[in-house]
Amino acid sequence: MLPGMSGYDLIKKIKENHSEQPVIFISARDQDLDKIKGLELGSDDYLAKPFLPKELVIRARNLLHRVYGQGMRENLLTISKYQIDILHRKVFDEDKVIDLTSKEFDVLLYLVENANVAKTRGRHFAGNLGERLCWIGSGR
Repeated sequence: MLPGMSGYDLIKKIKENHSEQPVIFISARDQDLDKIKGLELGSDDYLAKPFLPKELVIRARNLLHRVYGQGMRENLLTISKYQIDILHRKVFDEDKVIDLTSKEFDVLLYLVENANVAKTRGRHFAGNLGERLCWIGSGR
């Protein structure tokens, strides 16, 4: 039992803000119509209480595999002849690996994810990378 709202209200809020977020609906309600309503509101799975903990683990593992395990292609960005493997933090020039430090990879990924967005020198890097980068030259 959730304080102040129903599980149905909670899943509506989750899906409004994060529509792709995987959700397993766990409820004491075990009627078919309750399950259908939970699934219609966007849950990926519905588990009625009581259940074995192992069942939850298996369902969660299967959901994560479905959502993230087979989605590896989404973690590969292609820009011209370069590929950026976000999951493994590697950059390729066709089939050759380009060695980057962790910070270099972070900067590259930040720039790629924020392409076509105006930036001020240093400010965005400081906030998003956790430290101010050292700039050579004037601040103009």
